[in-house]
Amino acid sequence: MSLMRACLMAAALSVMIVSCRTSRQQKSDAKEYAVELLSVPAVQDISGKMSVSYGSYGPFTVKVRMRWDDCVHLSYSVLGLMEVAAVDFLQDKVVLAFPLNQVYSELSYSDIPYVDMAKADFRIVQGLFWNRMSVYGISDPVMASQHVKLLMKDGRDGMRVLSDDISDFRFELDSEGDITTISKSVPLCKASARYSGFEELTAGFRLPAQMEVSVVYGVKAQRFKARYVGFSPASSGGDIRIDISSLSRIPADKLVDMIKDYLL
Repeated sequence: MSLMRACLMAAALSVMIVSCRTSRQQKSDAKEYAVELLSVPAVQDISGKMSVSYGSYGPFTVKVRMRWDDCVHLSYSVLGLMEVAAVDFLQDKVVLAFPLNQVYSELSYSDIPYVDMAKADFRIVQGLFWNRMSVYGISDPVMASQHVKLLMKDGRDGMRVLSDDISDFRFELDSEGDITTISKSVPLCKASARYSGFEELTAGFRLPAQMEVSVVYGVKAQRFKARYVGFSPASSGGDIRIDISSLSRIPADKLVDMIKDYLL
C-alpha cells in the first residue's frame, strides 16, 4: 500500500467518522459542550504537516493546509519539491489530483463507500481533522446542539459521551472538554478516530498531537495513524485549493490506478 493509497483511504475514512479549544471552563450539560465544539474556532486558518502511517507502510510526510468551512488540503511531494498527489475536501465535493500526469478527478461525498448510509458530509471530514464536533446538514451551532444528547457522564473523572440524533456519531470528551474519540457504526462497518496528546497551538487553542483512525469492514480491519507536526496559525490570504486550471479531468478510478501504478 502506497502513501497516496493511504491518503485516499484516509479520505474515505474521514467521511465515515468524525480540538481546537477556545475555553477551558467546565460546562454543566451536553448542550453547553456541544455549542462550543460546534462553533467556529478562534483560529480559522492552520498549516502544518502530518507524519502518516497506513498499516505497515510509512511513515510519510503529508503537508496539511486547513481553512475553516472552506477546505482541508492534503498534499504529498517528492523530496519536498515536486507535488505528486493532492486531495481537497470541499463543501460540496472531493478533488483528487495527480499533477505528475497533469490530471485530476472530482467525486461527491456520496461516491465514497458507506457515506450515504452514515450521513456524513464536509463538516464531518472537517471535524475529523480539526478535532471538532459536527451535526449532519446543520451549520448553526445552537440549532445543531439541539440534536446532541448526553449518553453517559462519569462524575469521577469528568468523562462524557455525547451523540447526535441525526447521524448517531458518538463523541467521547475528557475532563478538559477535548474530544478523545469519535465513532460511528453502520451495517458491516465500524469506524472510529482516537486522539491523544493535546497541545496548545496558541493561548487557549488546542489540537491533538496524535490521531488514529480505525475502520473494520466485516472482519477486516484497516488502520491509519497520523502525528501532527509543526501545526501553527496561518495567513488567511490566498487560495489553498488545488489549481486544476492546467489539469485534465479523468474518472476517479482511472486516476487512482495511475497513482497506484506510479507508487507501487
